[in-house]
Amino acid sequence: MSERVLGVRERDAIERARLAETARRREAYVRLEQVAELEELQVAEVTGDRSTARVLEQLWRVGALEARRLVDQARDLCGRRSMTGEVLAARLPATATVAAAGRIGPAHIGIIRATMRRLDRVDGLPRQEWVDAEQRLADEATRLGPRGLQAVA
Repeated sequence: MSERVLGVRERDAIERARLAETARRREAYVRLEQVAELEELQVAEVTGDRSTARVLEQLWRVGALEARRLVDQARDLCGRRSMTGEVLAARLPATATVAAAGRIGPAHIGIIRATMRRLDRVDGLPRQEWVDAEQRLADEATRLGPRGLQAVA
C-alpha cells in the first residue's frame, strides 16, 4: 500500500477487509476438509457415482474442473487415513497449516502444489530438502502475493 497517512475510517475499513478475506480463506479450507471426509467415507462408491469429484459436481453444482481441483487440493492439504486406519498427516503439512489459518489463498496453494509436483519428479532429491522446500514456500506465501511467490518458486 502507499505511504499515505490513513485516517481511522480508512484503517478500520482495511482491517475489516483483511479479516473478511481471512475468514473466506479459512472457510475454503473447511470446504477442503469436507471433501476429504467425503473421500474417506467413500461416498462416491456408496452413491454409485464415478468419483468424489462427480459427487461434488452434483452436490455443490460446480463444474468438473472445479470439482477435480477441490479433490486434488483436499488430497494434498488434509490429513487422511492409511489402509490400516492410521491417521496420516497432510502431504503438504506446512501449506495446510497456513491455509487452515486463512493466511494464504487459492493462487498461493496452486503455486505451491505445482512446485512440489515438479520436485516430486527430481530424481535423488533427499526427503528433507523436499520438506524444507514446502516449508519455505508456505512461509513465503504468507508474506508475498502470488506473483512474488511464483518468482520464489
